[in-house]
Amino acid sequence: TAHIKDITITTLPGSTHKGSYKIDFSKPGARAYIFSMLRQFARWKVDFIKLDFVGPGGGNLPADNREELRVWHAAILATHRPIWLELSNWMSIDQAPLWQATSNGWRIENDVECYPCGRSTDPAIKGNLTTWAKVSERFADVRPWIAYAKPGGWNDLDSLEIGNGDKDGITPAERQTMFTLWSMSCAPLYLGTDLTHMDPADLAIITNKKLIAINQAGVPASPLDIQQLHNKPQEVWFTKNRDGSFNLALFNLTYSF
Repeated sequence: TAHIKDITITTLPGSTHKGSYKIDFSKPGARAYIFSMLRQFARWKVDFIKLDFVGPGGGNLPADNREELRVWHAAILATHRPIWLELSNWMSIDQAPLWQATSNGWRIENDVECYPCGRSTDPAIKGNLTTWAKVSERFADVRPWIAYAKPGGWNDLDSLEIGNGDKDGITPAERQTMFTLWSMSCAPLYLGTDLTHMDPADLAIITNKKLIAINQAGVPASPLDIQQLHNKPQEVWFTKNRDGSFNLALFNLTYSF
């Protein structure tokens, strides 16, 4: 029998934001602890696991969970169940080969949610899910990650804040832009919304069969560097399909409609 104090280093941070300890895998019982959790998850028929605040990362957590990830990956394989492992948040691109080897998806950026909106006293933005500034920064930030996306592991641009209509915090055109970038990038399509109150116009965006097919084809898009066309941030992203054809997405990031 082992207790938490027997398998941790209490002077080093673990993989949650506060109040956790680093697991010491040289201690008896440490690997068994992870393997036991995964066996239970498999018995529960769990399909998806997200590990948050994994380090080293681009956020403010100084944790180093690289060895822990290798153990999680081995434990998932031992279950013989295809459990999807997602890593968050704001992962370090210096460790991209390790994220590829041990997981199915990794966040390339900070949270897309607008946390100040939830605390705002301004009724125009109070409760909004996101902002255009949070969405549009993904265009630049995903670029260095494109080469690492491939079947089995994908660049995660964070959840799609689409579905609550005006409370999405972005305009209808911006919502289309968001879904198009995520789809062209073959990013995981996770919704950050209340499915029981889905806005009909938003539902039409996220059920676009052609964009979903591009996403599921697994060929991540690359940008053509003509974004300063006419001195305006207009971007062109493309994918070359396996049959030799192309998908082309044109983005005007200057205006909101």
